[in-house]
Amino acid sequence: SREVMSAQVIKEVDSLCMLAVIDSALAIKQGTNLGYLRSELRIRRVHGEVRMFRLLGLVYSREAVERAFAHYRSPQRRQRSNALELLDTTITDQQLRSVLAYVESTEYDAGRPKTTSDAMGQLPAFAQFMHRFANSEVDDPLGSLLAEHDAWIYELYTWAVRLDAGEPIEGGEHEAMSASGKPSHEEVMLRLFLLKGVDIFRDVPADQLLPLAHVARRVSFATGEFVFEEGAPGDELFVVANGAVAIEKADGTHVATLRQRAPFGEMAILDDAGHRSAAARAVE
Repeated sequence: SREVMSAQVIKEVDSLCMLAVIDSALAIKQGTNLGYLRSELRIRRVHGEVRMFRLLGLVYSREAVERAFAHYRSPQRRQRSNALELLDTTITDQQLRSVLAYVESTEYDAGRPKTTSDAMGQLPAFAQFMHRFANSEVDDPLGSLLAEHDAWIYELYTWAVRLDAGEPIEGGEHEAMSASGKPSHEEVMLRLFLLKGVDIFRDVPADQLLPLAHVARRVSFATGEFVFEEGAPGDELFVVANGAVAIEKADGTHVATLRQRAPFGEMAILDDAGHRSAAARAVE
């Protein structure tokens, strides 16, 4: 029914408001892994906005909502302004005007949302989360907010804080296995954050990367040892965890030196022939 769909739209806006507060709080924190977490939150905001517009299209004219959705993130001011004006005339229910307030307060940098104006403060959910965050008496108000509202993001947050602090973690130097022979939870989380820092995986949600983190494995190579040679069959993608890898052609041409979080070997997977187009050799 219309009432049920409207309630779901409001619920989605409330969730987006909480993510906006968390995103703003993370913006003032330093740390590589916290940066990956912020990227994760922005992916969630984009997905949440997609759901919000889809639900809105079940309440109002689907054509009008889809037109607004197509341009509300446009870098062209006129297109964005037209999209906001269309939303303004389409959303007639006062309780759903929160959608317009959220969108007006959100701009986009390289396709990622960021809160930019005070209009967000007009939203009760945003004001509530901000008040709680600002007036919390706990040592880590951000962690407290996450622990109550999103267990998965809270776990990612605690791991990001530990990793950025350089805290020793079991399984950091060699693969830690559980009694079942599977990688320990600590090892899986270490792999997950390594993958989140790889460019080709940066926009993949962490929960979708988790299965890859489970099946990935650590391999070590001595300095000078080949990871693979040119022309060899290949069906594996590698990521540099530590040290450095030189990519070289058989004629001695040096192609590149890759360091932490750099992927290599993906071309053989994409190539129908499945053969390595160059050699990879550990150099550090």
